[in-house]
Amino acid sequence: MKMLRRALEDENDNVLNVEDMSEEEWVAFDLDGTAAVYNGWNGIEHIGEPIARTIAMIKAFLGKGVKVKFLTARVACADPTERRLARKYIADWSLEHIGTALEATCIKDRFMVRQYDDRARQVVENTGELVLNNR
Repeated sequence: MKMLRRALEDENDNVLNVEDMSEEEWVAFDLDGTAAVYNGWNGIEHIGEPIARTIAMIKAFLGKGVKVKFLTARVACADPTERRLARKYIADWSLEHIGTALEATCIKDRFMVRQYDDRARQVVENTGELVLNNR
């Protein structure tokens, strides 16, 4: 459960209390570059190898009963056929590497309580101040 502890605590000791989460609330993980190795776009059907540390965090959340979704631009396409294919490839990939088919979305909503993403930068709530990681 070491991975879950790391996942639940960020640099500001902002602890995510999973016991108090509602059924609607969820944790977001980016796919490319966060859960899967990304070396540039190779087509909708190609998803890189799993990143072990992230997969362990996802499994730890799921083990605690937390809803996890992939928040990814892969499903932000206008063509509904391409969007369905992207969701299928992501579900198949997550079933193979995580053991369950995770939902994929490109929409944040009020029930998303945390986001893990290789491109995002954290901002201190209501201040605009960046949280800089000096590790």
